[in-house]
Amino acid sequence: MNESLVKDLKPQKKSQEKKRIFHYVVQDSYNRVIKGLLLVKDIAEARRILHSFGYDKILSLRELSPLEVSWIHFWHRVSDKELAIFTREMAEMFKSGLPIMRVLELLASESINPRLALIAMTAKEYLRNGLPLSKAFAEFPDIFSDLYVGMLRLGEATGEFDAILSELADYLTADFELKAKLKSSLTYPFIVLTFAILLVWSLVNFIFPKFTTIIQGLDLELPIYTKILMKIAHISTKPEFLIPFLLTLIVGITLFRALYRGSRTFRKLVESILSRLPVIGGVFKKLLLARFAKAIVFVFKSGLPLMIGIDYIKVSMDSAIIKDLCDKIKAILKEGGTLSQAIAESHFFPPMFKAVVEAGEQVGELEGMLSKLADLYDFEVKTEMGILVNLLEPLIIFILGGLVGFVLLGVFSPLITLISNIK
Repeated sequence: MNESLVKDLKPQKKSQEKKRIFHYVVQDSYNRVIKGLLLVKDIAEARRILHSFGYDKILSLRELSPLEVSWIHFWHRVSDKELAIFTREMAEMFKSGLPIMRVLELLASESINPRLALIAMTAKEYLRNGLPLSKAFAEFPDIFSDLYVGMLRLGEATGEFDAILSELADYLTADFELKAKLKSSLTYPFIVLTFAILLVWSLVNFIFPKFTTIIQGLDLELPIYTKILMKIAHISTKPEFLIPFLLTLIVGITLFRALYRGSRTFRKLVESILSRLPVIGGVFKKLLLARFAKAIVFVFKSGLPLMIGIDYIKVSMDSAIIKDLCDKIKAILKEGGTLSQAIAESHFFPPMFKAVVEAGEQVGELEGMLSKLADLYDFEVKTEMGILVNLLEPLIIFILGGLVGFVLLGVFSPLITLISNIK
């Protein structure tokens, strides 16, 4: 790959030009009313784009308010699954020989996500103006990562656009399936645990207070667990306790999310703690290793130089640990070192990962060996997540049974004592 092309493929700074979203209602040549969104710099550009689409009769055209824009971003977020499907559809259409303008028209009309339809329409206008597809997608950095845009630019520069797009679709699909497996495995335990908490809270706050009046009127020495339940029921129904508790919980969650998203140091601390936890830590670490290995394999398959590929992996990964690893690897590569040397100096990679990379470099089969290693970690993550869920199910049921039993014991123990005294 020549030097000028390599330089052109490096991650670029995003455009600082302010874009605004306009909502339009138009009538086509068949008198059908069509509604949609446009991302443009002003209303004049919006009108020009609509006319270029063949919509001469504009019924309504207005800029969305900041509140409406926020709602679109919130309600029409593009999931990993939707992006993978969007990329796969685009790759298959290119393979079939359809012109790029027609591909974008079909994506705009058939996309299940309004934001992706908007992007396809905007990209079509970029192409009309002689700009590349990668430039259009780069205007949506919250959806298309630097890795995604960089691969498009590589395909445009080398003339292998359909092949690069297919590799990108494979990569996004594999990455989505791995994360989806992790999320689905944790969904059931989370639902059961939430149900347990709500059940115990309902018993304490709605059922137990009805017995409290009877219990307090009895001349009995109450068990310690009954006293604890009475205290909890008394405190949890007080607004002066409940409101500060809820506010503290909301502020705490919001602050945690803000720090996790905004602070790389804080995110790395959380990830380090997760990776050291028993059972869960091993799964989490293998998940990161699988994603990193898949990303490296994708870089090799695309033909991108490793130095540039590491930059793309760094900005596209959401893991602070992986970002730090990319910095260290790039520093060693700059000094003339190899990938195996960079990995060998990191304590994060297990001995097997280091051995596979070193062996792959020696025999010239690094891409294939890393691909098999990624599949191995992928399989282990899925298997261990299944085992973990099977272990969590009886544990959660045991905890749920214990909490309910504690509540029932606190309620009925004084009544049983009273009945025994009467006899």
